[in-house]
Amino acid sequence: ADALLVAAGKNTQLALTNSGGIRNEIPSGAITMGDVISTFPFPNELATMDLTGKQLRTLMEHAASLSNGVLQVSKGLEVKYDSSKPIGQRVVVFTLNGKPIEDATVYHIATQSFLADGGDGFTTFTEGKARNTTGGYYVSNAVIDYFKAGNTITDEQLKGMRVTDVKK
Repeated sequence: ADALLVAAGKNTQLALTNSGGIRNEIPSGAITMGDVISTFPFPNELATMDLTGKQLRTLMEHAASLSNGVLQVSKGLEVKYDSSKPIGQRVVVFTLNGKPIEDATVYHIATQSFLADGGDGFTTFTEGKARNTTGGYYVSNAVIDYFKAGNTITDEQLKGMRVTDVKK
């Protein structure tokens, strides 16, 4: 999700992607084009849009109701949910850069075309305003550009999971 955030530009506040679109782990050390393609094999294009905090919360509530993985979120976004609570009431912490996501605030977000089109039941994405899909610029391109720019993924970054089930 961090690669999508960077690729979408500095006016983008957060990025979301689905776990199902990630098919392998990126290895330690030197990364090849093959590593990236095998990890992100689907032709999902970078997409941007405006969503309200309320719409973002609806997306995260849907994610918290799924058994096959939650949304992956970009740096600065923290989501804590309680899987023991009723569906629709599971998100207990939802912040961006330490500040609560506000229902009425409009956020400029990045995602990928599969989700932007409502894939995996995330239909709230289809309500986004100022929607834009970057024809031919795929998630794999964003990841490659992210690493080419000198960005890395460290163990320290992976320690503090950005989306956590407080019940577990």
